[in-house]
Amino acid sequence: MPDILIVDDSISVRKALEITLRNHQMGSRSAISAEQALDMLGENADYDLLMIDVIMPGMSGLDLCGQLKADPKLAHLPVILMSGNVDEDVKAQAREVGAHNVLRKPFRSEELIPMIENILAEARAQADALVSEARSTADATLADAKQRADALLADVAETLADIGAPEGTP
Repeated sequence: MPDILIVDDSISVRKALEITLRNHQMGSRSAISAEQALDMLGENADYDLLMIDVIMPGMSGLDLCGQLKADPKLAHLPVILMSGNVDEDVKAQAREVGAHNVLRKPFRSEELIPMIENILAEARAQADALVSEARSTADATLADAKQRADALLADVAETLADIGAPEGTP
């Protein structure tokens, strides 16, 4: 079950999102501010997606998103920014800070759920590609190490033969 962190100062938005997500077999936790979200992520960054309000007291959602994307431990987390005003300026700002999408509030579940599912599928595909790349790199490194070890053993055997040591002597 995907686990989503909702960051919004409005209790009605948080509750509506929690209910909608729960009805679609998605788990959620909520933070009332960017600062609280940072504290929560410091304790546990195992979220599949963050949904962040753009305009909140204190740190804005745009600033939070930018800070998350600048942190190597949190940069991989997909972000949907939410705003009552979604114009080209907000979309451009969202792209600048690394958000995956912008959701207009009030939202409709017919728009929200496919957006979340697409972002989660993309994140899974990226994770799978990284795992595959890591496996290929590890396999190549292992093959290279084996080749070097075989060459070293051949050199040792040749040196031992040159000095007349009995076969099989280390």
